[in-house]
Parts: sequence; C-alpha cells; structure tokens
Amino acid sequence: MSEAPDEKIVIAGIELRCAHCRGDLFMQRSALLNTPMMTLLGFDWANKTATIYICSRCGYLHWFESDIAEHFDDRATECLSCGEDIPSGTDRCGACGWSYRDDMPDPEPDTVGYADDTATECLSCGGEIPPGVDRCSSCGWSYRDIPKDE
Repeated sequence: MSEAPDEKIVIAGIELRCAHCRGDLFMQRSALLNTPMMTLLGFDWANKTATIYICSRCGYLHWFESDIAEHFDDRATECLSCGEDIPSGTDRCGACGWSYRDDMPDPEPDTVGYADDTATECLSCGGEIPPGVDRCSSCGWSYRDIPKDE
C-alpha cells in the first residue's frame, strides 16, 4: 500500500488543525464503521465508512463521517462583525479581521494602536494588514500576540 503524501485539509471551508498539537499536515485513511448485526449477517461491506485524518506531527486521529462533504459547500461565510464575505478556507475576515476562532472580539479600530489610515506589514508572512485591523487575514498573526517585556 503506497503512502499518500501529507497535505493540508479543508473541511466545510475550515482548514483542519490538529486538536492536540495544532499541526496542519495530515495523512488520510478510510475505516469501515462496523456494526455487530451487519457483521453477524456478513454485510460489513454495507456499513458506513469514516475518513480519518492522521496528524503528521503527533499522530492524533481525527475521524469524520465519509459523506460529510455532502452536508457543506464551498460558499463564502458572512462576517458577523462587518457583513463582508469570508472566503471558504479562511477563518478571518479580510475587511475587519474578525474571526470566529478568537476567544475575545477584535478591538474597535480606534484602539488598535497604529494610525487608522495606514496599512501595516505583517511581521509573520509579509502580507498587508488593512488600516484599523490588528490581525493579518492571511496568516492570523497579530502584534497583540507578541509578549510584552516585563
């Protein structure tokens, strides 16, 4: 059996991250979800299957029902903060920086800490951070994540 290459996985428009180590590369496998009655009757082939994504970094198994893709599509999601579209495969609004992954809401633009009319360069990926936004829409980096000297 040949090994599939490690790859980034997007499910329902959201990039999969390992629940244990936050890794983003996975190997994909399938598994039969056996039930005792179907096994007893010799109908294992009729059971549902699951797709398993195995984290390449730590080996944690992420199980998904194989037909999960039928329940979702690749349409954009509306930002709950500003109403703009958040493209499928991203979790942060490019217009205002809001993300459903944040524990706390993003600050108001006047509290961001830099001039509201000047774009900033992301120190992580080099992308442009629009005025009034404190997170990079490409990689999620924020100057607020930098530890303050004590």
